[in-house]
Parts: sequence; C-alpha cells; structure tokens
Amino acid sequence: MTQPDFGLDDPLHDLSLGVSRDCLCILAHANDSLDIWVMKYYGNKDSWNKLFAIPFMELCYNGIGFFSLLYISEEDGQVFFDLNYEVYVYNYKNRTLKIPKIQGLPSNRFTSNVYVESLTSP
Repeated sequence: MTQPDFGLDDPLHDLSLGVSRDCLCILAHANDSLDIWVMKYYGNKDSWNKLFAIPFMELCYNGIGFFSLLYISEEDGQVFFDLNYEVYVYNYKNRTLKIPKIQGLPSNRFTSNVYVESLTSP
C-alpha cells in the first residue's frame, strides 16, 4: 500500500491505520501534530487527502504513546481517537478537545477496536 506524500522534511515518528466510512485512514505522528489522512479510493495513491492536523500543544501530548482512530464525524467536525488508553474527542472546526468520562470505566484504562463488516474474506 502506497502511503500519502506527507510533505515532511523529517521522518514520521509513528503511523496508525484506521477505517472511517469505508475509507482507509492514517493517523500520522509528525513533529508537532497528529495528522489525519483519508484514502477516498482504495489503492489510488492520488486519493489520499489530509483532513486536518491536531497540534500537540492542544493535546498536551509529549510525543510518546499509542494512538488509534475510532471515528470521524465530518458533519459535526469531530474525530474520536484514543491516546495512551484514554478517549479523546477533537472538534477540528472550533479546535476544542474533550476527554469524555464514561461511567464505570476508569480513565486511562481504555482500549479500542474498530469493527468493519465485510462480505469478503482476507
């Protein structure tokens, strides 16, 4: 699979794959942001689009840890992801970050899996 042209002088630190609305997504840990990329047409390198970048200063993130994409809501301008076992909701339209509290679930002990239904076998 061909990666998007990240357009960076320095190499990426980490990549995380995800799926949103039947499109392949990449969360790319660049030097100062977490960049969200979506491949609109699977297998077509030219269809990679950078949706937005979340500046690390808004995440209070030190650049070390595990992150994965949970869901992108383009209508609401929100992206749901987990970072170091906590759920984050980032609104990329107004640049706000929330860490929702889930009753009965200790913060910092959350793990996620994304389920994608398919009629084809791998």
